[in-house]
Amino acid sequence: MRILIYGQPWREGMPASLAHAFASLGHKVELFDFTKYLYRTRIGSRWAQVLDITMQLDLSYRINRALSRCIEGNSFDLIVFCSDAYLRPKSVNLAVNKCSNVVSWKFDEPFNEKYVKPTTLELFQRYHVVFTPRRHLIEEYRTLGARNVQYFPFCFDPEVHYPVSPTQSEICTWGSDVSFVGTWSRRREQMVSSFAGTDLKVWGYSWRHASPETISTPGLKLMNRTAAGREMSLVLNASKISLNFLTSEQRDRVNVRNLEIPACGGFQLCERTDELHNWFREGREVACFDCVDEMQDKVDYFLRHESEREAVAKAAHQRLAELQCTYLDRAQQMITCLEQTQWMKSSVL
Repeated sequence: MRILIYGQPWREGMPASLAHAFASLGHKVELFDFTKYLYRTRIGSRWAQVLDITMQLDLSYRINRALSRCIEGNSFDLIVFCSDAYLRPKSVNLAVNKCSNVVSWKFDEPFNEKYVKPTTLELFQRYHVVFTPRRHLIEEYRTLGARNVQYFPFCFDPEVHYPVSPTQSEICTWGSDVSFVGTWSRRREQMVSSFAGTDLKVWGYSWRHASPETISTPGLKLMNRTAAGREMSLVLNASKISLNFLTSEQRDRVNVRNLEIPACGGFQLCERTDELHNWFREGREVACFDCVDEMQDKVDYFLRHESEREAVAKAAHQRLAELQCTYLDRAQQMITCLEQTQWMKSSVL
């Protein structure tokens, strides 16, 4: 089967991991990398990001022209859009007319104001199937015109997220009593700033927005860079406790980090939800909290109980095999789902 995936190329990202999974199943996969058209990719200067913002219409035109040529010049059995960035409805229309299976699968929610663009709703009304990791939003998708919406849970890539044994030098660089890996938001800033006096390192984008008061919190270190791939594994293994905050803008009930932390062998302390309890047993495979006070109490407790902390991390890592939640699992499930979709019975899947 020939598959086209639209998205970013870096190995730690969803599109590349999905492409690798389909290829592992024996399919011929092409990744359309829209980022190679961006100025920050081609030029790399400090002004490139400004050009990407000011030249969005031109970039969109060139990206969609190249995408259309790719679709017209090939016969794909499946096209997966893992991003809406720079995408125009005309290109999706062409894909739908040329290919029997055109789907959208993203971890970011299109209802999140941070990601919504003028064409967002128009785009997902065109896909044959929209896969979403948020079951509770399916009816909202349908109300807004999605043709067919399927629940498709989060997953992880075991070749990207895996346990490591950091050296003493790596522990000094990447380790801390408590860590958080994630993009800044005002709510997350309030959470991490509550740990005055705790050895806490924060990794992720946009933490330059943190207030001077947060930056000066005793014990808190904003690293002002992200940690991805093996670096994330180093952070999660060199830290005693890994915090996980849901993204309220996405209306999350679970997130991909719920899987990535145990995949790396880390100990996870995260927000308590009913859906999370479908994945992990609280107290045995994950530690949870409902409020800042409970979060602080759990941090104090587990910093003092190393053997219990290690047992929970080990049990969570073992639990992942039962959940069948790798990209390879999802690639197989996607093909099965499309085979069972009524109007696609004539497809070559």
